[in-house]
Amino acid sequence: MHLPPGLSTTTFDLVKSCSSFTLLHAYREGIRVHVIGDPSTWPASLQEAVREAEEMTRDNSRFHLILATGYSGRWDIVQACRELAGKVQDKRLNPEDIDEEMLAGHLSTNDVL
Repeated sequence: MHLPPGLSTTTFDLVKSCSSFTLLHAYREGIRVHVIGDPSTWPASLQEAVREAEEMTRDNSRFHLILATGYSGRWDIVQACRELAGKVQDKRLNPEDIDEEMLAGHLSTNDVL
C-alpha cells in the first residue's frame, strides 16, 4: 500500500517537523510512543525517527500513544505468518504448535492492546 507521492511527502514532512518537539513532550509526560504499520512504505528519515521515539519512550508508562501508518489488519496477519513460517523453516517451531494465541503473539498490536 503506497500513498500518492504528494500526500506521502506532505504527511511525512509534517510528522518529521513535529517529531522533535512531540518526542520531548512525550518523554517528559511519561508517554510511551509505539508505531505500527509497514515500515517499507515510510521514508528512511521517518523510520529513524520512529526507532528513536520508541527507544526513548519505551520505559514510559503513564500513557501509551499508538500511531498506525501504513497499517492494515491484512498486513499484520501476513507479517505474523511470515515470522512463524521462518521459525518453522529454521526448525525452531512445529507447524502443529501454531494456534490462535501464538499467531496473536506475533501481531504488531500484541504488546500495545
